[in-house]
Amino acid sequence: MDRLEKRKSLDIRFKGEEGTGLGPTYEYFTLLANNIKDAKDGKLWRVGSSDGSLFPSPVDHKTITEAQVTEVMNLFRLAGTFIAKSIVDDKLIDLPISNLMWDLLIGKKLNLFDLKDFDPAQFKLLCELQTVANRKREIEEMQCDLESKNRLKQGTRTASGTTLEDLSLYFILPNHHEEIELVHDGKNTEVTIDNVQEFIDLVLHSTFYDCVNLQLQAFKKGFNSVLPLDSIRTFATRGEIETMICGQLMDETEWKDIAKLKRAIKADHGFTSESQSYNDFLRFIVEMPIDFRSKFIQWLTGSKRLPKGGFCGLENQVSVNRVVDSSLRGVSPDEHCPSVNTCLHYVKFPAYSSYEVLQRKFE
Repeated sequence: MDRLEKRKSLDIRFKGEEGTGLGPTYEYFTLLANNIKDAKDGKLWRVGSSDGSLFPSPVDHKTITEAQVTEVMNLFRLAGTFIAKSIVDDKLIDLPISNLMWDLLIGKKLNLFDLKDFDPAQFKLLCELQTVANRKREIEEMQCDLESKNRLKQGTRTASGTTLEDLSLYFILPNHHEEIELVHDGKNTEVTIDNVQEFIDLVLHSTFYDCVNLQLQAFKKGFNSVLPLDSIRTFATRGEIETMICGQLMDETEWKDIAKLKRAIKADHGFTSESQSYNDFLRFIVEMPIDFRSKFIQWLTGSKRLPKGGFCGLENQVSVNRVVDSSLRGVSPDEHCPSVNTCLHYVKFPAYSSYEVLQRKFE
């Protein structure tokens, strides 16, 4: 399939289900994004410890089998193709690719300080080790005898006052679920003041290049089959790319701004702006726990995040519509559950007797 064919919009229909349109299509994109994220029991990706973004989990080229290489390449090629396709089709997906991965994909050179936000623990460790490496360089440039230099080296400590011996580090890639040796017999090669700079350099090279290049090239091939990867260079920041792919993380004030919510969410078909149930619905959004917001957004739109502009940025305005009592067929309104058309963001529920009932039904 050529690039033009892949740019045609998808219209998904699930076998055995009658629904068509944006709802099933959004659900398909959501399900596939989750499967890619969870592939290989979640070990396909290294999750950023500070921002939750995705970066390729390192692979050991010395031990990986040909079948494993094929599997990893196919998965990353699929990820690249799928993300590019989501951009073309304007479908939000929950695959927050790390800014560092985008930087590597467009050829940017990374260094120690790029780890600061992505993996603060590893950044801190390598900075501690770098102070030792720098001190060793200073000692070697001193005008004194070899015995004095060795004595100074032995007394060298990290900025926190720890010796390398206390850290018990070996030439193995830190913070990884599998043992990847950085040198031959790395698991038995201890990090000392004489080789600490080599250890730092190898960790950075393995993290950003050697152990992830296979995945990056496969991802790039998949992405380029739909869109030229160079097209993302036009974005001012990598954060703009994430917003385009995953949607916007709404500012706390937007969730609390009742006036703005009233402009974005209209009362319709049986409800007015004065209706108690409509205003209870807005109150529910305002008071919604933070950890419930993504579930609510996915229920409402099919995606875990809202587009740029929040609720106001949705293609179809959210409407709150009343289920009339005559259609309940003898069932109490308080026993009826809310429903939604994710294509049109058309929310339906009866006039509940109280806010507490509405809250319970939506949770």
